[in-house]
Amino acid sequence: MKIFKNSILTVFAVSLFFIGCTSESYTESNDVNRDLVVVDDIAAEAVTPVTIVPWSSGDAASECEQAGAGCDFSWKIDDSPENGIYNTNTDQYGNTPTDFDLSIKILNSDGIYFDWSTDYEVCAVIVKGGPGANVYYYPDGACSDTDLHAPINPANGMPYGLSHVTFCFSETPCDTDPSECFEDETAWADGERYTNRGNWATYTAYPGDGESVDIYAGKTNYAGTVTFNDNGDGTVDLDIALEDGFIFYYDMADDSADHNIKIQDYDTSPSGNPSPGLFDHKFTASAGASSMTVTVPMNEFYGIHLDVGAEVPCDG
Repeated sequence: MKIFKNSILTVFAVSLFFIGCTSESYTESNDVNRDLVVVDDIAAEAVTPVTIVPWSSGDAASECEQAGAGCDFSWKIDDSPENGIYNTNTDQYGNTPTDFDLSIKILNSDGIYFDWSTDYEVCAVIVKGGPGANVYYYPDGACSDTDLHAPINPANGMPYGLSHVTFCFSETPCDTDPSECFEDETAWADGERYTNRGNWATYTAYPGDGESVDIYAGKTNYAGTVTFNDNGDGTVDLDIALEDGFIFYYDMADDSADHNIKIQDYDTSPSGNPSPGLFDHKFTASAGASSMTVTVPMNEFYGIHLDVGAEVPCDG
């Protein structure tokens, strides 16, 4: 079971499922059952960071004290955080109570920006880069946030690269009572079948500027639309909008990359069973999101493959 915390723009995986893991950080290919997603209604409002320059780096406890975070416990990810799960009982950088399991999940980290989620409420996140640090304060406690970054480098107007990240947290667990549950489905933009035997995968002819094509999940379930917008420069924007009851999910065939949008453009109509993992254009929508815009070359035909979650009754 996957637990998600719903933020204003996207939904993030909260790592209650991973409590008790023994590895400091890892991709989700080993111990995770990703057949079911649970979404609840607790949101962490995006906040504007406070920039502190200079910043005196130290251990997790000293940094949280320096920030005046007000939480009892702390955890530091030294170096730029990588995507995966960090467990507080597996490293020397934390100040945590004995036998206390906090799992921190890092998502969409590219060395500049990252998203996070946890299973215990966080009161501050310290993002070090350059001579200073951005401190994101959550006075009411938060379980996730998006697009965190280090202070802005005045030389180029861009954030400094990530040096390290420190979490200041409490023993208050995040509310995990589910309100919505989803399970994974394969979806394709509607059109002709690649082959009339076996695989039901479909491809679509370019419908024209501003025109839309329906998306179907599990072959017959209407799941939304994809709208084609000609950019006039040899590329086309594809605006993907999922219907209520569907969300972007994980790429079940690729635990490390999680490209849940795969697109192949064609000069002529294709045939034979497609291999989405070999498609030229791959993108990642945040798990739990319901819309995404991607840009691909203009062409005559498109295979548009999506990994989505379909809403189902919650167990129990």
